[in-house]
Amino acid sequence: HGELYDNGDFVIVKSIRTGGFTNPNGSEAYVIYGYDYNASNSGILQMNSTNSGDQEFCTVAKLPNGGFVAAWSGNGFQGDDQGVYSRAYNAVAFPGLSVTNSGSNQVTEAGASFTLNISLSTQPSANVTVNIVSSNTNEATISTNMLNFNTSNWNVPQTITVTGVDDLLDDGNINFNVSFSTDASDDATYALLNTFNYAATNLDNDATITSPQNQQICKSEGLSGVNFIIANEGFEISSITASSSNQNVVDDADISLNNSGNGVYEIIIANLDNNEVGAASITITANDGVFDYSASFNLTTTSIDITVLATETSICAGEAVTLLALGAGNISWDNGIENNVEFTPETTAIYTVTGDDGSGCAASESIEIEVNPVPAIPTITPFSTNLVSSAANGNQWYLEGELIEGATSQLYVPMVTGNYTVIVSQGACSSVSESYFYEGLVTSIFDAKNAIELYPNPASDYISIKGLESGSMVSLNSITGTQISTVSSSGNSLTMSISELPAGVYVITVSQSQSVKTLKLVIQ
Repeated sequence: HGELYDNGDFVIVKSIRTGGFTNPNGSEAYVIYGYDYNASNSGILQMNSTNSGDQEFCTVAKLPNGGFVAAWSGNGFQGDDQGVYSRAYNAVAFPGLSVTNSGSNQVTEAGASFTLNISLSTQPSANVTVNIVSSNTNEATISTNMLNFNTSNWNVPQTITVTGVDDLLDDGNINFNVSFSTDASDDATYALLNTFNYAATNLDNDATITSPQNQQICKSEGLSGVNFIIANEGFEISSITASSSNQNVVDDADISLNNSGNGVYEIIIANLDNNEVGAASITITANDGVFDYSASFNLTTTSIDITVLATETSICAGEAVTLLALGAGNISWDNGIENNVEFTPETTAIYTVTGDDGSGCAASESIEIEVNPVPAIPTITPFSTNLVSSAANGNQWYLEGELIEGATSQLYVPMVTGNYTVIVSQGACSSVSESYFYEGLVTSIFDAKNAIELYPNPASDYISIKGLESGSMVSLNSITGTQISTVSSSGNSLTMSISELPAGVYVITVSQSQSVKTLKLVIQ
């Protein structure tokens, strides 16, 4: 009969015939107490060594404290022919090995280990030799293969270290046993104990990551559709990340991973517009809850930076422009134009050029050419003593090709004989009239018809003018028509100071009630 405890301990009682058929003490009650059945036990102990006769019909009951009570029937004593006997064992220790481990029973191929503390459960009568072996030396090694105990140190724990063995195979987590045997002991009871096996596991660290080949990508296109593969027979991969060695070329936020299943992962790199062109190492790191695995590949980014040059970006209708694109090959413009070939746009338009580097990296760039309208060509018409432009606005008068300061009205009062032109502007565009020759300047110092006198002439300090009507307006102007000073006469004559004026030719304009006269003045 037997009992099994919750912690794996067990007890078995039985009657065993030890003598022959004529032996009056033919059967005796025995007990076997131990743990990890078929591994370590107490051996066979006789429960009754005082009463003679057959000891039979053994039974047992376990106690809450770990002990047990055994009972059997046998020849009586104290006058009884037959009796029932029992014996209580209060958590009694039987011969055996005590093997304890306060930590894990796992080692790793990375070299992790654990320790076991070994002692005897009972005091032996002679030396006990414990032989220790690993059931699989390809997975684990033992720090020592033999421990010796005697009647003095039997209960002092001796420590052994179990260490994982590395291999290059992705063979998963492998179970093995640390086996303890005492069959070479001098103590007969310990020599009869069965081998005790302590179960352990060597954790595999040989998952492999097959990374992509080195990649060269166009920065504007990014990277997608490239896979790497993780093979692992050990624990399941619990996390996976990717990082870049050069955040200026590829920052970690630009990298994403997609799990395609069956250990296949897709790596995607995008949004590199703000990054530099260059090289980076992309590292993939996986973890199975125990080990980290990593692999990397090199990534080089390229870019096409097209530069567009234009002779002008804002032109007038009818003008030609040339567009030149640099920085790429296979240059192609839209709108039917050619690179670095002059053309005449008809209207404002955007022109786009594309190019590539010959290896699949392409880019484009655009430029707008503004075409402004050109005003109609103006004409000059004489009106009394004036010249009039056909354009109401945007006029600028010229004399002999020289700009006349301030002469921007539609009507211009010429001061001297010469060739006059007018340029009409509308925005950035203009048109120029044909030259008009005006002859009307009085060059003598005396006008007999109107009796107007100018003297001295040439002059250097002052001039006098006679023959004026009262209230006449007399203006002193530069040869190009810029007004220098104006004075109104209070009688028929006036005097003007010219001492501060530089030498040159000037024009005096006299405006009276019936006429406007111009006189040339030379200042020395």
